[in-house]
Amino acid sequence: MAPSPILANYYNTPRSGRFTTPDRPPSTDDLKKLEARARASLSIENNYTMFATSSRFDTYECAIGSIIKSYITTTKTTPHVICGSMEPSDQSALLDFYASNKIIELSRAKCNIYGSTTSNEIKKLIKSNTCLVVCSFVNDQLGSINNMKIIGATAHKHKIMVFCDASFLLGKYPVAPKKNNIDAVGVELSLAGRSYNFLFVRTELIKGYKLLRYDPKFNISDRIFKTISRAECIAISDYFTTTRRTDADRRNRNEKLVSRRDQFIKNLSARLNVKYYSDIITKAIEDHTTPNTTTTPDIILLSPPDDKLTVPFVVSFIAPNDKSNKLRTKLEKKYALYKPNNEQLKCIGICPEWCDRAITIYFSDNLSRKDVQILVKEISTILV
Repeated sequence: MAPSPILANYYNTPRSGRFTTPDRPPSTDDLKKLEARARASLSIENNYTMFATSSRFDTYECAIGSIIKSYITTTKTTPHVICGSMEPSDQSALLDFYASNKIIELSRAKCNIYGSTTSNEIKKLIKSNTCLVVCSFVNDQLGSINNMKIIGATAHKHKIMVFCDASFLLGKYPVAPKKNNIDAVGVELSLAGRSYNFLFVRTELIKGYKLLRYDPKFNISDRIFKTISRAECIAISDYFTTTRRTDADRRNRNEKLVSRRDQFIKNLSARLNVKYYSDIITKAIEDHTTPNTTTTPDIILLSPPDDKLTVPFVVSFIAPNDKSNKLRTKLEKKYALYKPNNEQLKCIGICPEWCDRAITIYFSDNLSRKDVQILVKEISTILV
């Protein structure tokens, strides 16, 4: 089956095996229901067109590749792209590929000590040929939030488009791309061991701005392509229904998670010497010194201390001593763990000695106070 129209201008021919029609494809009604529930779950406004892609990498190629191709076709010049320095590794790899092959000029905006990309850093890099800003809504390494509304407004002031990966927000925050000045947004969800990916593009970019050059064989009327079976379509629709939240429900759930995270930090601090990384760096700057990597706390919290700067369901920290690997091995048997990317940690100034010892824990909605107490006890038992 042919790729979606957002890909039409990027691929000369469909990649074999990437888009296949299942034996029992979903009906038009099934697809409409899926789309309606996805929009409701993510707070996607009506003036965005929805597409299905075969992977998260394909989503990046769709949004980024189409804009780049269109700019080259229209202006006959090399486009300039700005991205954050803490973007997902597969997205960074795609941009690096474009840059190394001289398809684009690429600039990376510096992040602050919390791992957030700011509009001021974006603004410093804007050039006359800048056509796209690529920035994730949330840094999944540290949980820090990028203010997409301000970043998008800065880009739009210079007539630059914005692509955002918002997979991390599913069921937790409203994406609301129009409100947040996002032109194209990608979302990935995992279900029964498989990932499903969707792309929402501001319809004006397709119709009014003529972002894409269509091949007649691609049917623009297809809102979602039938690359999934009917059973999968129904399961995804149901999943979107379970992740749909009212503003009040989202607020209540997030407040509960903030409470659990605060309890985790408070209880951990009562047992161990705990410091925020941002405080260590700030003090080093004030004292005109470098952070001491030999005498360190038991735990260094990487996640920002301010609730407005971070999502409540992520706690990222470093266990600087040589017991960190033992700690990770024990925790990953019971908790959702992630090993932060070393290159991204270096972007916020983490020294090489600490990078390999970083751990990110994801808190689920059903985490109880007792669960937090058990977690803290397990960590302190190993590190003391």
